[in-house]
Formats: sequence, structure tokens, C-alpha cells
Amino acid sequence: MMTSLCGTPEQHALFSSLLGPVRWQVLEFAFSHRLFDHFEQSNSVEIVAQQRHWDPERLELLLNALVAMELVSKSACGYRLNTQYRPYLLSHSAQYLGDTLTHLARVKSISPATINDLLQFPHRSATELNMRNTQFWQQATTGLQAFQRSVRNPILLPVLSTLQGWDTGLTILDLGAGSIQLAEDILNCSPQCEITIFDLPPCCELLQQQVLPESKLASAIRFLPGDMNEANFGVGYQLIIAAMSLYFANDLNQCINQLWQALEPGGTFISFHESLNTARTQPAFHILGRLPAELANGPLSLEAGQVEAALEANTPANLRSLPLQTPFGEMTLIIAEKSINA
Repeated sequence: MMTSLCGTPEQHALFSSLLGPVRWQVLEFAFSHRLFDHFEQSNSVEIVAQQRHWDPERLELLLNALVAMELVSKSACGYRLNTQYRPYLLSHSAQYLGDTLTHLARVKSISPATINDLLQFPHRSATELNMRNTQFWQQATTGLQAFQRSVRNPILLPVLSTLQGWDTGLTILDLGAGSIQLAEDILNCSPQCEITIFDLPPCCELLQQQVLPESKLASAIRFLPGDMNEANFGVGYQLIIAAMSLYFANDLNQCINQLWQALEPGGTFISFHESLNTARTQPAFHILGRLPAELANGPLSLEAGQVEAALEANTPANLRSLPLQTPFGEMTLIIAEKSINA
């Protein structure tokens, strides 16, 4: 029987927004209790309820919600995690997204009361979202590492592997790294690379503690603490990677000029950031997802063409921009090559 559509599309859109919070709350509970691991194979409500000391009737309601979200299937044999979601929802999977999504939820969620506080003038402090505070980044290291490992680096690495010199090793600067994950992933693919991690001093100190002194990682990575608005980046890099870090440049042109000077002739500069339209109203994922952080810190996201314009001022031999539709919104990958005669 055909279902008749009642109400306006606008009404449907407004009512569907009510499900956003509960969808995430169900997922967050499932991640925090490793619920999906119980259903790698078909399993019954009664068995899991007994193992976890839960009410089976209420657990069935929760599992039915996961079926409605199309994450789990229900049959006479019980419940089972849908095959296509297993890499992302099973906690033992290398592609597990639970830690990543839980971290991102903390910076992409905001209460009406907090919105009201942040709209006041003079601005009230929101210390948990103060991205200009080094303590925020120290606490974010684990979440950033999970995000980079699970979704960001798998996008970047295939691009890096096409660069000239990749097989024999490159001298690389990872600007505002946030974690050692990209360095680890690069060295797993190209062990001859030498990588400098540039980050705020407390972050560098924390990241350095994760590298065993006698390990191969220690011999291939060096840490350069500083502030991108004040620091000397050094020289002699064949590749500079600025991935989701240039938001914090007070003067983007000056920062990119200095980075370009640090790049060897023939070297490559890679930028990976979102690109907002000039009205700063799209893409929706970034406008909505960054609202809590931007209410607390002021505008952060870069607009389309900003990075390209700053790079063009340095007359690159080649400049390409590639829009990419990623799981975390539309991003722009920019590849600029420095003339061998520069």
C-alpha cells in the first residue's frame, strides 16, 4: 500500500531534527559499554542481559532502536551487527570509530544554556572549549590520535605516497600535528622519512613521552615546540603538511610565507582543511559541527580560496585544489609545488 505524504517538507525537516540527539546518545551508550561486540554474531537479548545484569525487556527496546538506525539486524535467531558496519563499530577493529566519535561529540555538542552564555557581551569564558588554551590540546591528544588513525590519515597517505622521493624518504614537517599518528603511519609506509613534529610546547612534551628513546620512531622523529604565530619553522623540508591546523594562524599569509621559506626548492606543501563559502553558511557539516567551538573562540574555519591566495603570492610552480567529500564533511586538499629554481 502506498503511503500518503502528510505535512510540508519543512515540518518533516524540523521534526527529524529531534532524532539527532537521541541517535547520538544511543550510539554513545553502545560505545561506552562495548555493546556492539556482543553482536558480532547473532546473539539473544536474554544472554546479553544476563551477562550485563540488565533488564532484557528494556535491552530489547534499545536494540530495536539500533535496528531502526540500520546498524543492527533482528531475526528469529536474535540480533546481529550489520556486516558493513563491523569495521567501525567492533572495538577490536583497526578502523573502530567509537573513540573518534566520542571525542568529536565533546567538541560538537552544546547546551542552550551554554549558547546563551557565549552570546553575552563581554564574552564569558568556556574553558572546556577554549582552543587557544594549551591545556585543551593536551587533553585532546588521545581523541585526535583516534580521529587521525581511523579516518583522516587514510585519506592523506595515498596522496603522500604519490610524491617524488616518497620511496627513498623525505624530510617532512607536520605542522600542528596534535599526535604522533601521522608520523607513525608515514614511517610504516616509508621508513626512510625524517619527520619534524611542530606543536605547542606542552603538546610536544606530551607527545615526546609516547616515543620510546631507543625505538626506530625516536631516530626518525624530532620535536620542534613553538607557536605558529611566533616560531621559526627551520629549513630544508621536502614536504610540509598542514592538516587541519592553519585555523590558528593570526596572519595566514605571513604564516604560509614563513612555511614556504622553510620548504626546499622542488618541495611540496600540502594543506588539508575545510573551505567555507564566502557567506560562511556552507558546508552544513562544518557550520553546525564547529558552532560550539566558534561560539567559544570566535571564527576559526577557513574560507574557500584563502589558502590558495596565500600560496599564489609565493609563485608556486604548480598549485592544485581538490575538493573531497569525506565522512567528516567536505574538505579541500591543496598541493603546491615550489620551483626547483626558487
